[in-house]
Amino acid sequence: MAVKVVAFDMGGVMVRSFDTLLPIFAQYHIGKPDQELMYQMLNEMCRGLWSEEDFWRLYVERTGIKIQVPEGGWLLRGFEPRLDQETVDLVFHLKQAGYRVVCATNTISIHYAWHIAHGQYAMFDKVYASHLMHEVKPEAGFYKAVVAGEGVQAGEVFFCDDNQINVDGARKCGLYAERYVSAGQIQEELKKVGVLPC
Repeated sequence: MAVKVVAFDMGGVMVRSFDTLLPIFAQYHIGKPDQELMYQMLNEMCRGLWSEEDFWRLYVERTGIKIQVPEGGWLLRGFEPRLDQETVDLVFHLKQAGYRVVCATNTISIHYAWHIAHGQYAMFDKVYASHLMHEVKPEAGFYKAVVAGEGVQAGEVFFCDDNQINVDGARKCGLYAERYVSAGQIQEELKKVGVLPC
C-alpha cells in the first residue's frame, strides 16, 4: 500500500528546547519518581480536559509538593521552541513531491497557541492536536482520528515521533511508523517505503 500522507510529531521532531518542566524540577528539587508523574500528568493534560490550575492542584494533591505557581503559570514560562531546519526542509521537500504532510502532536492549549502565533504550524496541511481531539498518543483513538481525518487507509500514513512508545502505538494501528533520530535518518526510512527516490 503506497504512502499518501506523512505525519510528523512536533516536540523533539520539528522543534527543540520545548521542555518547560526542567526549571521546576531544579527549583523544587523534584526527584525522578515525581518528575515522571509530572510528565504523565502533562500527557493527560494534553487531552484538553484540564486547565493549568487543575494540573497543579492535582499534582500537589498527589505528591504533597507545595509548588507556587507564578502569575501567567509555569507551563508557558521559557517556552520558546526552535524549529529544526533540516526537518523543516524535509517537510517542504515532501510537499513539493506531492505528499500531504500533517502534524500529529500531543499538546496543550497554551503551547498550541504559541506555535500558531509564531507560524510554526504553517508548513503543515493540517495539525492534529490532542487537546482539540481529546485523544492522546500512544492510544489508538489518536491514530484512528488522524487516519479518518485524512480519508485514507492506516497503511497509507507514514508517522514519525521521537518517543518509541508513540511509534509502537502507531504501528499497532497499522501505520508505517519510525522513531525520529534526525531528518536524514527519517529521509532514509521514507526512501525504504518508496516515498522518496533512493
